[in-house]
Amino acid sequence: MRKSFWSKDLLATGGPKYAALARGIAEAIEREDLHPGERLPTHRELARCVDVTVGTVSHAFRKLREKGLIRGEVGRGTFVSYRGPDRFEFIQGATVPLRANLRHNYPVATPVENAAIANTLQILRERGFLDATIDLSWASHEPRHRLAGEKWLKRIGAKASAECVHVHPGGHTALMTALLATSRPGDIGLAPALCYPGLKAIADRFAVQIEPVPVDDEGMVPAALDAACAKHSPAFVYCAPTVDNVSAATASLERRRALANVIKKRSVWLCEFEDTSFLMSRPLRPIQSFAPDRVLLVGDTTRALSLGMRTSYLLAPQSLNDQVRDAFGATHWLPVPLLSEVVTQWIEDGTADRLIAVRRSELAARHGMVKRILKGCNVAAHRAGHHLWLKLPRAQLLDSFVSAAEERGVGVIGADWFSLAGARTPAAVRACYGSARSRAELEWALVELSNLLPRTS
Repeated sequence: MRKSFWSKDLLATGGPKYAALARGIAEAIEREDLHPGERLPTHRELARCVDVTVGTVSHAFRKLREKGLIRGEVGRGTFVSYRGPDRFEFIQGATVPLRANLRHNYPVATPVENAAIANTLQILRERGFLDATIDLSWASHEPRHRLAGEKWLKRIGAKASAECVHVHPGGHTALMTALLATSRPGDIGLAPALCYPGLKAIADRFAVQIEPVPVDDEGMVPAALDAACAKHSPAFVYCAPTVDNVSAATASLERRRALANVIKKRSVWLCEFEDTSFLMSRPLRPIQSFAPDRVLLVGDTTRALSLGMRTSYLLAPQSLNDQVRDAFGATHWLPVPLLSEVVTQWIEDGTADRLIAVRRSELAARHGMVKRILKGCNVAAHRAGHHLWLKLPRAQLLDSFVSAAEERGVGVIGADWFSLAGARTPAAVRACYGSARSRAELEWALVELSNLLPRTS
């Protein structure tokens, strides 16, 4: 077995690990890095080399067999087929058309959003703002946009000052700035064992290694974080304490205070991501409010206001303010003036409050559907959230559930896509009910998922 070839590089295309592995092997066959008749590693050998589960390898091999790219011989193993492979793609692992794609954690669409955008653009046009964007001096608008960011962040209890607010074109770019300001190539960062994949992608580009911290039903465990800090001396810690992007876990106020105490004790930077908090009528205080000198808080507007008006506010500690400004300038130079202006208008004139009220109502209705249809299942979801985390019965294999859902036309993502290297992968899937195009589509999808599960009560 060519160990140098069978490595994590086969997962480079991203997405669910079984789909990425299948793509990697298929592309290797097409490039003729793997030749007809060549024997592939055993499931267990490949799982060890690529750092995935044996079930993930089985699922990938099944997809490749369906395409005729590999074949199995009883008692001998698995081999590259002699038939010339047709070029093909695995789109997020789907092999059948999806009637309901619940893989992407998009904010729920509302009928008032487009009208709000059109109305604000008309107002800006009448004021001459649109004509001025060609020659726009960002410096003339930045103070007002920073003040809007301060107001936005204070909605959830952050200790914010406009001078330390940095406007970004989306939460992902804000995270990039935070990592660039707090780490250097070769550093180690810590994150929940079940982690937002975008963070890992950024860290990989910056040559920063992400180590997992164990989680429970409230997210990152403080004692485990303390132990990980002692072991790794990390440059930063990443945490999303409110309706985590993966597990939907929400940390209690006591948990947030405990995490802040660890951060202060270890003198490490914390990158805190908040987006769903802004949809809550009574949000829990961010960790930043307990440790403002150690926390970089990303307050994203996308989930609460509009996917199209991608604007995020990065609140930096005073001592790190210059580094954050320089990091953003080196990678993005400026925010997008038009998007920042639209969101600023919404925060100033009350449109943001109206958009939040409509979205909150729709999400509550969808959350109610989740509770009703998946009653008796081990599912975590929040009435202000956009996704659910469904834990599977111990006897139910993760890959087989994802495949079965696919075959029924429902796209979900298995926990293996989110698990950091070295972390235990639970038998669970994420389904994003906010991305369903209608309540009718969501109800159909939830019923299909429900039919795949035995009830616990």
